[in-house]
Amino acid sequence: MNCKKAREAILTDYLDNEIDAGRKARLEEHMARCPGCKTFYLTAARANNELFSKTNRANPPEYVWRRIREAVLNEKRSGNNFAAGILGKLRSLLYVPKPALAIASILILLLAVGTFAKIKSNSAQEQFEYFTYLTGASASAANGDNGSFGTTIEKYFM
Repeated sequence: MNCKKAREAILTDYLDNEIDAGRKARLEEHMARCPGCKTFYLTAARANNELFSKTNRANPPEYVWRRIREAVLNEKRSGNNFAAGILGKLRSLLYVPKPALAIASILILLLAVGTFAKIKSNSAQEQFEYFTYLTGASASAANGDNGSFGTTIEKYFM
């Protein structure tokens, strides 16, 4: 283990005693060989202890503990009933926090699908007629009489 990883492990897991046994053994072995990391650990541990030793213990009022106790008991009661647990899970899956947003989203989706379906329903003939109208082709070209648009490139290839 190198010093950078050792110091990171000291700050993140070792001081909180949240490190796994194998990593803890490697870290302690490294600190036994490296005086710089050992000093770093002692300094970090001292700072950590000083930080928490100077704080006052918070004693919340009794009503806070009573509410916590009630919430835990209610959770235990609902957890014992299998059907209530399933119903609660279904309710959480189907919960929509903002119904207006959900309805608006569904309406927009339906509008988009309806518009797409209308576009797809136009026949090929209607689309061809619309295209000829946009390009300014003559009615005889739209009916296929001449088949010519009168362009220079068309004359070249014909």
